Amino acid sequence: MPRVLTAQPSGSQSMGSLGRAAHMLIRQHNFPDTYADNEHLTGADSDRLAYNNYKQNEDCLQRHTGVPGDMGLASWAWRVTCKELLAFCVDALQLSSTYSEVLWTGCRILGTVNRSNGHSVWTIEVFAKDPNGTTKVYSTSDNAPNVQRQETYFEDGSGRAYTKTSNRI
Repeated sequence: MPRVLTAQPSGSQSMGSLGRAAHMLIRQHNFPDTYADNEHLTGADSDRLAYNNYKQNEDCLQRHTGVPGDMGLASWAWRVTCKELLAFCVDALQLSSTYSEVLWTGCRILGTVNRSNGHSVWTIEVFAKDPNGTTKVYSTSDNAPNVQRQETYFEDGSGRAYTKTSNRI
């Protein structure tokens, strides 16, 4: 079974221009950790979407978020319903025409800061679960195995607190 990329936990890193986020979970809905070969998963990074068709990308952001550009994408993703989030992801990836027969059932948005220029890059992914399949899916509030675990703070004797993050349980 294919496995999805493990995301950093939400809020674990900053998304600002000096941030260190690398595939940090912004929000997910009905998204798997592993999935069957007969199920569909696809995605793209926002910088590639803008490069391939800048006008379509800007129009999509304006249509869904109400503002041009992707500066408010993370906060918008938290304010909308799961149905609206999924509609945005499908539209952003331009899947209505290419995969018109596929019923997309889940999505997620990850955030990364491009360290060379400080710009945010959003990974937009969608998933289509087999209606008769047994693939387990997760939402942001779940204790999802497709998100790194962030354990409690501990001290190393120097008086400093650290956060320990592990990839899988």
